[in-house]
Amino acid sequence: MRKAVIISLFITLSAGCSTVQQPSSSLISVQAPLGKTEVETIEPVTPVSDKWQVSPTFDIYEKRKDTLIGYTMRGIKEKVAYKEAPIIAEKSDVYTWYFWNSENEWIGKELKITATNVEKTHSLTLVDKNKIEKQTGPLYLQEDEKPKILPLTNRDSSTKNIFMNNPGLPSARSLTNMNIPKAGIWKLDIYVNNKKIESVVVSVKKKEEKVQQLGAKE
Repeated sequence: MRKAVIISLFITLSAGCSTVQQPSSSLISVQAPLGKTEVETIEPVTPVSDKWQVSPTFDIYEKRKDTLIGYTMRGIKEKVAYKEAPIIAEKSDVYTWYFWNSENEWIGKELKITATNVEKTHSLTLVDKNKIEKQTGPLYLQEDEKPKILPLTNRDSSTKNIFMNNPGLPSARSLTNMNIPKAGIWKLDIYVNNKKIESVVVSVKKKEEKVQQLGAKE
């Protein structure tokens, strides 16, 4: 009988401990190591997946006579990207989108691009029913563009690395006109014939930032 009472008391105490609620604070308390009395309080870390990371840039090179011409792209390597150029809020400008597809299945189809800002307060269609054409001849150069130039006579290790890592030239392109109304981080969803193929995240600058940059060069 005495053993039954002790077991009952132990079960009651265990159940009482399990019902204790944790503090509702948004902070996380970390117990100090043995031998220390202080308790450190730290802010919780926001998971990276909750944030939109700006898509990376990469370089591609094309051969013109005895020279390699390099271009910087932003987007998804060996799939879809645009020729890197500043995107200024409320400013309409031409951007060339390039596509890598070994079967050329996107040529002749329609490109659509929708945009959503990171706060999800703005969503719009940037490009609609834009023709995707076969990439022929040299890559399109904009008026103020300054591509990288590398003589083929240069046989050092950097040149060899370029040949090894070059993703190759795109198989298709589409010249677009984009105008994003607000500065900040935006996700551009890319559709071919209304089928989403990829998303590219970009940083849109304010008008004032662009003016300062131009003024700094003078």
